[in-house]
Amino acid sequence: KDQTVTPITELTQDAKIIHPIIPKYPSIAQKAGIEASVFLELIINEKGRVAHVSVAFCSQPGYDFEKNAIEAAKKLRFDPFIQNGTAIKVKLVYPINFVLIE
Repeated sequence: KDQTVTPITELTQDAKIIHPIIPKYPSIAQKAGIEASVFLELIINEKGRVAHVSVAFCSQPGYDFEKNAIEAAKKLRFDPFIQNGTAIKVKLVYPINFVLIE
């Protein structure tokens, strides 16, 4: 079986999330009034499930933003990515913004 991972930039298809999630806001950051952006690198398998997650960038390290973003991302579900009629593995960068709501 082909184990290659295609960067999403090589596809004409957009990422379509069929099961979105909202990550838990880290309580220490919430109390401190800190917001953050986390960019995750995801590998989406042929079924549209997240096979691998890693943190590419976090604007506020040390407040558990990364941990909560990873936990949430593992629950994401995408429409499978199709190339030439076949479902394929895709790598993409997924941004999560932690914003405090007044």
